[in-house]
Amino acid sequence: MIKTKRITALFLSMALILAVVSPFTVAAQGDDWDLTLPSLAEAFNEYFLFGNIWSNHGQMGDPVTVEKYRHHYNTITASNLHKVDAVLGAAPNAWNWNWDTADHIVAFAEESDMKMVWHNLIWHTQSRSWLTTHAGTIEPITRAEAIENMHQFISTVAGRYSGRIFAYDVVNEAIHATNWPMTLDWTQNMRRTGNGLEDDNLTRTRWYDAFANGAVGDECGSDYIFYAFRFARIYDPFAVLYYNDYNEFERNKREAIAAMVESVNERWRNDPLYDGRLLIEGIGMQGHYNLRGWPNTTGLVRAAIQRFAETGARISITELNVYLEGGGIVPTDDRLPELFEEQAVRYSQIFNYFLRYSDNIERVTFFIWQDLPAQQGAWRRWPHSQHPALFDLNRQAKPAFFAVLDALENHTPNISLPFVTEEVRHGNHPERFGIQFLAEQSNFAPITWSIDGEIPIGLELIPSTGVLMGYLANVDNGEYTFTITAENALGSGSREFTLTVNGTAAEIAASPYPYAPPPQPERPVAQAEPLAATQQPTDNSPPATIEAENYEVEYVSVSVSESANASILNSILAIAVLAVVAFLLRIPRKTSKAIEQ
Repeated sequence: MIKTKRITALFLSMALILAVVSPFTVAAQGDDWDLTLPSLAEAFNEYFLFGNIWSNHGQMGDPVTVEKYRHHYNTITASNLHKVDAVLGAAPNAWNWNWDTADHIVAFAEESDMKMVWHNLIWHTQSRSWLTTHAGTIEPITRAEAIENMHQFISTVAGRYSGRIFAYDVVNEAIHATNWPMTLDWTQNMRRTGNGLEDDNLTRTRWYDAFANGAVGDECGSDYIFYAFRFARIYDPFAVLYYNDYNEFERNKREAIAAMVESVNERWRNDPLYDGRLLIEGIGMQGHYNLRGWPNTTGLVRAAIQRFAETGARISITELNVYLEGGGIVPTDDRLPELFEEQAVRYSQIFNYFLRYSDNIERVTFFIWQDLPAQQGAWRRWPHSQHPALFDLNRQAKPAFFAVLDALENHTPNISLPFVTEEVRHGNHPERFGIQFLAEQSNFAPITWSIDGEIPIGLELIPSTGVLMGYLANVDNGEYTFTITAENALGSGSREFTLTVNGTAAEIAASPYPYAPPPQPERPVAQAEPLAATQQPTDNSPPATIEAENYEVEYVSVSVSESANASILNSILAIAVLAVVAFLLRIPRKTSKAIEQ
């Protein structure tokens, strides 16, 4: 009788657990993603790229997470593993490089048909101090030494990956984090020594100090931004070059960022290397937002998009998150269901802005792929304790996930067929051949490139960038005719090209289209909201432009050394069932504890 009772109780408990958990099995186990959900990348592929960050080898070694990434995203940004201190050794002036992880991430992106964003080349942190200061001190090296160090670093990185990187965050967070004065002289808003706006030792950029050390005439510390973008353009002419920053929505900071971009691009127009393109082609809005505290108004997001669009640069949202609380407050579990619903509303508002101005937006990238448990320490409580992602702790879609998709119902994409142009973009690597094919379309809908026909052995087309690259030394002389196709969500466009190879030289010729390209509407640029009269700048003089010396192309050889409340309810019910089982089976206390653990 007792045995029968125990068996009955055991089966009853199992049935109850299955009944409670079965609709949320994946959530309870937390070891699978629901790949039956709509793909975020596919949902937005008529508008812009959709991406996320990638943190470490461990993630890449998890097949389940890999499939999730490939399902939802078409763009990838390395969180920390492409920063200076990840690829460049600490030993002063030794120029020791570590490419293992950097190469692995780039290869993963290519294998996954994703576009690779390199984050970042120049930043005030996670760098190597010897690039800008004397060893063991905070004393800056000279301007000439800093220029040479910057040149060697950027030429090595960009030269190595030229043609394989879709975009670079060339300079990251050069404008002050707080206390932005309203002035048209953007150089007064930079992270630099002695301006009294913030803690110089913690947050200033040493690049500014080094470039200022030995500056004469019109030269100044802020020149480091121009030089960084110029070197990046020289050594990877195929990539889109971005300036990236946070709190970009704040009125005065957004004006400083926009003024800086406009000033650098104006200076570039007078440069001997000017090729008709913008030097700073993109502005990255990091997009860290809160439900509570500051910032908590989406109107600021709209105004920033409008202002940055006026510069002529494209826009990307590069580290998007909506945190539940501001000011370091950790939300309690009982408030999560309500906060998740509010978070969904906020995400919906933000994505409606993104879609409204989608003709100016190239990419939306999230900063974290799922909510993670809170960690110890003030910094580690952010962002993990704030539940900012579209997927919860158990990898289940939150209300925000569906709110983001629902925003699409309110908009119609301004997409057109891609038109492959006769114009191509040439690389300048002394050994590696490279040309980039170009296409026109009416928005930034993702384009994938393909090639068909006589393809010289030793050359390959990179689908994410449209770059045909390789080494001509082993290519037979002659003419090679092939068709290049650009495809977006609407359809494709093609053009025939002929490549003539003669030794280590090659020429490309495009066949004319037998028909005219489809009309391409101009991208609308919204006017930014006017500043209040009391906030209008009083100094209307434009920032001074500075002539830059030419820097010859020189490559450096390097030795490769779901919903939350349902989950909570499930847990409570499952614990209750186990308690009943323990009582009915008269499981000893010690065993009962083991089951609970």
